[in-house]
Amino acid sequence: MLGKLIKYDLISVSKILFPLHLALLVVTVLGRLSMALNLPQNAPLIVSLMLMLYIFGIIAIGIITLVVLVMRFYKNLFTSEGYLMHTLPVKASQHLNSKLIVAVLWSILDCVFIIFSIFILLVNQPWLNQISAANWAELKEMFSIIFLGGGNTMVSILFLCLYMLIANIYIFLSFYVSICIGQLMNKHKVLGSFLAYLVIYVISQIISVISMLFFGLSSLRGFPVQTLTFEYYRNLMTLSIVETLAFSIVFYLISNYMISKKLNLD
Repeated sequence: MLGKLIKYDLISVSKILFPLHLALLVVTVLGRLSMALNLPQNAPLIVSLMLMLYIFGIIAIGIITLVVLVMRFYKNLFTSEGYLMHTLPVKASQHLNSKLIVAVLWSILDCVFIIFSIFILLVNQPWLNQISAANWAELKEMFSIIFLGGGNTMVSILFLCLYMLIANIYIFLSFYVSICIGQLMNKHKVLGSFLAYLVIYVISQIISVISMLFFGLSSLRGFPVQTLTFEYYRNLMTLSIVETLAFSIVFYLISNYMISKKLNLD
């Protein structure tokens, strides 16, 4: 049954998101053509407008993707659609899992579309060819130091991808749990969800700051200043991943409990 829910949710959101992402690629291709036609010398205004359109398009695509996926969760489970959805022989966790899987999947697709778009726009650009091998090596080393304390570059990339995946899950679950708490109100549920999100955000940030300060003070005692760019950053990233994962688990458990035990469709 979970597979059917995922298919239903995926089709529903894709009807909105897929055309928008295709539009971004069309704008990218037009921008690439304008660069190939040497429009910077002939029509700088057109190029400037297309560049602004491209930047705003990327920002808008990311925001719209998030809004559509969160609104899908709210409308499908806590509005008039919820009366039908909750009559299905499906557990609350399956509803939650379906929405979360589709949200994470489309977030990954969103990143793929954006990366592919930037690749189309920048591939074989003359200024990229001017970057020397030494510069690329320096960038790789900096990336490796920041994300894995100077370790293997491929491991660093996998480490970063893991963090981004967990952070993505955390973002959606923070919205989901806020909606679940807000729906307890008989009136102004959207306002209640917004206030719940603010409270959750403030509390999570306070906990994060306290844990980071504690980690920073305790770690500084164990690492000489010259080695802070290695083990220190790796441990900091590990702490961030563990903390984000812990928040995500708590948000998931609360959301599942609210949907299964405290559902309010009035």
